[in-house]
Amino acid sequence: MMSVFLYVVTLFISFISIGYVFFEKFRFDLEAPIENWVNTANYFNGIFTPPLLAVTSIFILLTWRTSKKELKSTKDLLNTQIQELEFKNEFDIFSGRIKNLSYEINKAPEHQFKNSFI
Repeated sequence: MMSVFLYVVTLFISFISIGYVFFEKFRFDLEAPIENWVNTANYFNGIFTPPLLAVTSIFILLTWRTSKKELKSTKDLLNTQIQELEFKNEFDIFSGRIKNLSYEINKAPEHQFKNSFI
């Protein structure tokens, strides 16, 4: 991540340097004809487009990596939650069966219960 920051800072310093050299050599004139402005725009477009494209590509790569990592952690968390829910459901079924058996035992007459074990 530090290398990306260093790259962006270096790029920014390069842009400032290029702009300074350009305007130092050709001077900034608001009264210049439109053709001069068009030529200046073409110059800066040609200079700045490749590095900006590189920065954009790096940011897209970093976004993809972050998304991939986050999706994996979300998937792991969901799998853990599914396992916990399955355990809870199985425990609830077991608990229901125990309650039902307890109810049946308590409901049966005492002599029927004693006779069933003799």
